[in-house]
Amino acid sequence: MRRYQLGLLAFCLALVLAIVLLFTYLGRAAAAMVVDGEQRSAPYYLFQWLPGTADTSAEPRSAYQDALMAVAAVDGGSLLWSTTSLRRQGTRSRRGSSRQPLVALDVIEFTTGIGLVQMLTNSEFRELDATLPLMPLRAGTAAPPRDLDPTAPALFILFEDLSGASASALVDPRGRGWLRALAAHGGRVSWQGDLTWWGTEAIWNRFLVLQFAQPDALERWLRDPDTRTGRALVSRELGDFLILRIPAQTGVAADERSALPDTRQIRPGSAS
Repeated sequence: MRRYQLGLLAFCLALVLAIVLLFTYLGRAAAAMVVDGEQRSAPYYLFQWLPGTADTSAEPRSAYQDALMAVAAVDGGSLLWSTTSLRRQGTRSRRGSSRQPLVALDVIEFTTGIGLVQMLTNSEFRELDATLPLMPLRAGTAAPPRDLDPTAPALFILFEDLSGASASALVDPRGRGWLRALAAHGGRVSWQGDLTWWGTEAIWNRFLVLQFAQPDALERWLRDPDTRTGRALVSRELGDFLILRIPAQTGVAADERSALPDTRQIRPGSAS
């Protein structure tokens, strides 16, 4: 065998070994990211939910978030959305989905998908992760936000779509699903897509972010009989779900890059 053939064989073996190690270390999502050139180079969004703990003071949370974003920035990550005011609005856990309380959410945008893999394998990140009393839930998506306003009241819905359809009626405001009364209350779908879980396994496979101009509009939509009827109509296609309520955020500066509030500078709820 010639020298260049040996070199090529060694490279392929090293690549396979790296993928196996990533699969063992971070799971299927990381291995898929490495081998998929389109995923590697496209923007990617990481959702991180922190479970509730006995220590709910703002200071440890603030220090952790600052450290997390410093590590993420090295690999092209920036904080797109953040809240420490999550409240469970509704849930169904018949098929074994997580029941733990979630108290905070960070959404980190990476300029490339491979940047997320690099962060998760970074020793500084692993050391920071080890300081958490409970492991967070982490999921990601390549679907970009449509019209996300991090200051507006929102519902973040994690759900199990059993329909198997790429354009499910569950999330079509014009269809027979639970969003059919959304426009009547001034609500909008600001983000939706498939979920890929990183380091943890959860049964929810899709997510949906609904936003409203005012909190009372959100309340009216939840109480609307069409909303409840629509969810009942698609019940067979809807597995477990979790609805997290996010209140309106204040004291957020504008981000010139994205025209979104810059949660990297001022955390929601902090003084302006």
